[in-house]
Amino acid sequence: MNTNITALEPSQVRDTNRMDIRKLYSLNFFNDIKTTFYFTDINDPSLKQKLEWVSEGMEGKRMALDLEWKAFSKTRNDQKASLFQIGTNERAVIIRYVEQDSLGTQHEVLRNFLLSHKFIGKGISCDLKKLSERFNADFSTILYDFEYMYMRRYDNCASFIRMIEIYAGTPTAMFKDKKVTISNWNAPTLSYKQVLYSTFDVVGL
Repeated sequence: MNTNITALEPSQVRDTNRMDIRKLYSLNFFNDIKTTFYFTDINDPSLKQKLEWVSEGMEGKRMALDLEWKAFSKTRNDQKASLFQIGTNERAVIIRYVEQDSLGTQHEVLRNFLLSHKFIGKGISCDLKKLSERFNADFSTILYDFEYMYMRRYDNCASFIRMIEIYAGTPTAMFKDKKVTISNWNAPTLSYKQVLYSTFDVVGL
């Protein structure tokens, strides 16, 4: 498993160039916390080791989980989830899972990992559907919704940006961009902008 770290700068959130896959990166999404994260894919032979790394010390605790997929218009079905983000504010694994990848051993590695841990997300109804669609399993008892557990309970604004400001503080850059939200997550390669956007989703939680 590659342990050479490539240090990134917050300004690279605007970088639309291709981000190299199966590499380890670090970035301060918040001033006082350095996050180290792997950007990899479902066919990575060391996927199990990377998942063990991200869950180290998290026994009995909830990690953050988020998904991305290419959305179509209302008249067409969205594609299956093609990016899985798992992590904490200090460690994360970002996993590409595109349509052409077959249901091999690594599919079972990811499926078993997800089913054997507990997670937290925000606005999880669509994520639950995508997880079930991809893995043919019920994740409703292991994925908890931060929005309903905390935000709405205390009448706070349920927007992700507002949630970050309340619970995590001010990020080092504007990692959330609505244009990235609807970008092509099933593209042959992903940009720095897309990967940093998606990593921030779990780091912020």
